[in-house]
Amino acid sequence: MNGNLRPAPERPHPHQPAPLAHVADERPGLPVDHQLAGGGGAVGNDGGPFGFRGMLCSFTVRSDLSPTCNQHRHWQLRSEALQVSSCDDFKDGTLMPRRTIDPTSSPLHAFAVQLARSREAGGLTQVALGREISYSNVYISNVEGAKQAPSLKFVELADSALQANGTLLLLYWSWRTGSLLPGFPEYLRREREAIGVRIFDIDLVSGMLQEPSYSAAYESAAVRRGDSTQEQADERLALLAQRQLKMSNGAPVHAVLDEAALRRPIGGPLVMVRQLRHLEALSEMPNVVLQISPYGLAEDRPLSHPVTILTLPNRALVGYTETLQRGYLEQDADTVSKWVGRYDRLQVDALGQRASLTLICAVRKEMERHA
Repeated sequence: MNGNLRPAPERPHPHQPAPLAHVADERPGLPVDHQLAGGGGAVGNDGGPFGFRGMLCSFTVRSDLSPTCNQHRHWQLRSEALQVSSCDDFKDGTLMPRRTIDPTSSPLHAFAVQLARSREAGGLTQVALGREISYSNVYISNVEGAKQAPSLKFVELADSALQANGTLLLLYWSWRTGSLLPGFPEYLRREREAIGVRIFDIDLVSGMLQEPSYSAAYESAAVRRGDSTQEQADERLALLAQRQLKMSNGAPVHAVLDEAALRRPIGGPLVMVRQLRHLEALSEMPNVVLQISPYGLAEDRPLSHPVTILTLPNRALVGYTETLQRGYLEQDADTVSKWVGRYDRLQVDALGQRASLTLICAVRKEMERHA
């Protein structure tokens, strides 16, 4: 049982309405972890059928009605109260305003903000989402307020109902394991929205282009060095598999890899043969453009660091790069414009698609001789 739950309140007389603060705890048919930790006030914040928003609702039962009528009205009021309870706090008889959540303060806060955004984008109130996934709206409001940690089951159901395409799951894993660089969860949200992706990587095949055994070999090395746990590695691999669905969904991807990424033997020759064959297959996809920046460019290569540039639905561009300590989502238009100019120059200087495929095949045959 959730240690935050209050002791069950004393049950009222059958002909007396229950106090509204008890309503969330007494909702039938919900598992214990779906109930409100500590009860909740009948506060209207997410609309409900009456359009209440930020209003305290009170009801009076007429004493001159028969017990049967009063009992019927009692259940009707309970139903209405369930629909208008929400995430604003009702404390000591005072309605408290909703607090602002900063998504950059922690992975859990980032999840809370994204859940609310996804729900509102889908045109759903907390009540409507709760009905669809069989969770109380008070539980949902607590999660959106970062006052209660979500369960994995809740995240899976919410991600599916809101058609978030794995975004909520990715943020959940980020919070649960702490396995992602700071700054990367915000990039993941942008990546999901993007209608186009441009990638440049130097000595490693980019994550979206990786074959599973290649990814596993890279993560295994981090575990052997003690840089991460096996659980964190497994979570990152699951996350990567979700991200790679973007290419199979037809989103345009333009990738430029330095020749070093083809020749660095991650996992050994056998794994590299699989990875290079995977690149050959990706290059045949209509939505993928794959180019190789050859060693011959030397100091004239326009970009010296790995970068990703995303095109958003409104045609705005955002960039992303990383240091050893954190990821950086660059949204300044002038800065990203300079990155785009260098990327365009790199595309011109790199090998064309056919020549790039020929080089990939040649390196793969070299690896096969050593396998």
